[in-house]
Amino acid sequence: MLEILIIAFGILVAAGLFIFIIQPIWEGSALLAKEDIPLPVDDLDELYAKRDAIYEAIKELELDYQVGKLSEEDYKRFSADLKRQAAEILKRIDEFPKQQAHIRRYLEAQIQTIRAAMGAPVTQPVLARVPITGREGKTPPKFCTQCGAPLRPTDRFCSQCGARVTPA
Repeated sequence: MLEILIIAFGILVAAGLFIFIIQPIWEGSALLAKEDIPLPVDDLDELYAKRDAIYEAIKELELDYQVGKLSEEDYKRFSADLKRQAAEILKRIDEFPKQQAHIRRYLEAQIQTIRAAMGAPVTQPVLARVPITGREGKTPPKFCTQCGAPLRPTDRFCSQCGARVTPA
């Protein structure tokens, strides 16, 4: 009888621990389902590294085919798969500035909502109020007007989307 109570107690403790561990994950997934939170984007350096690795794999595959290590059927199958992966990575690299701008707009809206709830004055979003000035001794823009990427004072073009940094 005592053994049954010990086993039952062990099962209850294990179930409690399981619920304790799963609860934050469960609540986090419910939060993501409720709100339209933009998903985090990949790191651009990571995408470039993946692209370079795929390019290198394509070169190695071509060399293996040329020296006779691969049959034509295998070469075509592997080549098509690698080219598909490369196209996906290139598409994600192209979409990166748009995703960054979307996340920035979302965060600005959330900040304004919190400020309004706290009774603080609601201001124009930072991205919308960045002045575009020329090089007449005034400060250059700090963010790209096209994608919202940060700019260095010496930039003449946006490093993310390629837009020209022009005076007002």
